[in-house]
Amino acid sequence: ARREHEFQIVERIIGCLRQAGLAAPDAARLYRVYADFALGYSALDAGLASLDPATRHADLLSWEIQYRTLPPGQYPNIAAVAHALPALDDPENFTTAVDLMIEAIRARAAAAHDPGGLA
Repeated sequence: ARREHEFQIVERIIGCLRQAGLAAPDAARLYRVYADFALGYSALDAGLASLDPATRHADLLSWEIQYRTLPPGQYPNIAAVAHALPALDDPENFTTAVDLMIEAIRARAAAAHDPGGLA
């Protein structure tokens, strides 16, 4: 932390946000939110990865089994999608989250270019 490589990546991200047309306060806030999100997600992944293999496997399996066996009468929405719930450690979860953040940032940048809401 607080070394040249961190400064370079922060510079790059803030530069991209400003180039997208976001004002300095918005670029700073969105950088912080994105960085905190990525660090938080990484911490969750690290916690899971730090478990011994047998415990990690049991934890991942329990999420899958428990959600797929909940009573549909009590949890109809979960039952409707249980077969499609991604695994806790599916890398596509992070990719999807990053895509959503980028879409939200794009929407904010578009709104900054069109304050009348006609973006």
